[in-house]
Amino acid sequence: MAASPGSAKTRGGGGVPYLLFFMTGTAPWMLVNAVFLQLAAFTDGPDGFSVPEGNAIASYMALAIQVGNVVTIGYVFASRIV
Repeated sequence: MAASPGSAKTRGGGGVPYLLFFMTGTAPWMLVNAVFLQLAAFTDGPDGFSVPEGNAIASYMALAIQVGNVVTIGYVFASRIV
């Protein structure tokens, strides 16, 4: 029985590309979560230490992350058009 053109046997690689894709997406996700986890230390730090932005730093960080996502998506779409 012959394999169809789109089957996993003809493409090769098995689950390795899926594993690499998962690992590539998981690392930044974990780093962003770690930064937000430490956010309390930035805003209400020990011994009265805090950043000048105060609680607004969370908004700045969220905005920076979202802009990074939009730029990445825009780059992918632009590279497919050009």
